[in-house]
Amino acid sequence: MGSLTYDRLDRFITDRLRPVRSSLIRPAVRTKKGNGVYNAVYHLCIRCFHPSSLSQLRFHLISEPLRIIGLNHSTNLLLSHLIWEEGQMRRKMTSRVDYLTDLPQSIIETILTKMPLRDAVRTSILSSKWRYKWATLTHLVFNDKCASGTRDRSLAKFISRFLLLHHGPINRFVLSTAYLQSSPDLDQWLLFLSRKDVKELVLELGGEWFKAPSCLFSCQKLVNLELFRWALNPPLSFKGFPYLKHLSFQQVLIGSEALQNLISGCILLETLNLSYYDSLELTICSPNLKFLILEGCKFDKFLGNIPSLQRLIGRSYFTEYMSIGNNTFGKTEMKYEQLKFIELSQVSFEHMKELKVVLRLILNSPNLEELQIAGSSNSSSAREAPDLDFWEKECEFDSKFEHLKMVKMMDMSGVPHEIGFIGFMLGNSPVLETMSIIPSVYMTEDRLMFLIELTKFKRASPEAEMIFVQD
Repeated sequence: MGSLTYDRLDRFITDRLRPVRSSLIRPAVRTKKGNGVYNAVYHLCIRCFHPSSLSQLRFHLISEPLRIIGLNHSTNLLLSHLIWEEGQMRRKMTSRVDYLTDLPQSIIETILTKMPLRDAVRTSILSSKWRYKWATLTHLVFNDKCASGTRDRSLAKFISRFLLLHHGPINRFVLSTAYLQSSPDLDQWLLFLSRKDVKELVLELGGEWFKAPSCLFSCQKLVNLELFRWALNPPLSFKGFPYLKHLSFQQVLIGSEALQNLISGCILLETLNLSYYDSLELTICSPNLKFLILEGCKFDKFLGNIPSLQRLIGRSYFTEYMSIGNNTFGKTEMKYEQLKFIELSQVSFEHMKELKVVLRLILNSPNLEELQIAGSSNSSSAREAPDLDFWEKECEFDSKFEHLKMVKMMDMSGVPHEIGFIGFMLGNSPVLETMSIIPSVYMTEDRLMFLIELTKFKRASPEAEMIFVQD
């Protein structure tokens, strides 16, 4: 019996037998003889425990000696009960280990997916059942936590070894790190993923733009593709991703024609996010597109054939860039029947061309339900004199927003056309429920006058509530 087991057994027997030493041994053997009997019982208990388990007592060896040395029946029962308690405790301790070992496969996979990949790999030491379970994970997220240091080779080596040992499908692959400034292993990883029929691919890297290898366009099972700071040059044979539903390009270098062909070739595309795309020759045509996000994109044509569009978000001077081609956009007769939500940021109500872009957009969206606009005007430095006849000239007499329920105007400076636009929306929205107005932080002195002007407008909806939010 090992020293650790013996020490534990010694403490157990000593603690448990001390109370019965004076009470349960017969009075005739209490003194010197009693001590001898106690010692005999102690050593007998030591010998009768199985060496490999403290809970296994050889009762057929101990029952007769106990009777001979003078222990009464109640003491025998007490010892048996104490030993049974010890066995129960041992079994509970063992079962705790078994709980971890005998977990169902689905629970093990769930646990592994909630852990950083480097920690997931370390679970192999828990038991043989956990060994290499991480190698079957279908959702892989590699980030800076996977690197042991700040060197890019440490992360690259970890990813390469991980993929080498991985077997089974990979549904989602995410690489988000600033460590990899350049890595020749990227081509090999993407080639590996293309053969695994990866469905979600997110690549967000720091440093210079990465030139995408041709094998990226071989990932024909992609459903979601997100790229940050990549340079794309699709091969001539590339016809699009037939299963792609979500596409996000942030600071991606790609030609206008190549991007248009890519978008039109993704016939199931539902969500498109373009950020800081520098081109003036792009027209988006996607019959199934429902959600469009544009940020800092310099182009004058964007709403081509997208009849299913439901949500539009234009950020970072979207209306300014659109106003460059206002002559084309302003005369378009295309209706966006499904468009229900529009969010525009950094709109300058001092510039008539931008205001026309906003008007054409909302007037061509007859089923619009929610409108959010953040202004960028400066009441103290207007660059154009306000055209007070603007609304009569640009808006039809019967212009109505039959489904508009909520309007939120943010960063308002109180310039004339901001006030006029709010009055126009209040007077032509018969089911409007809420008009929220948040003044600019730079507007401090004229807030009261601004509010007074707003209260003068008639409201087409008797249920319309105006909320003026102050800091």
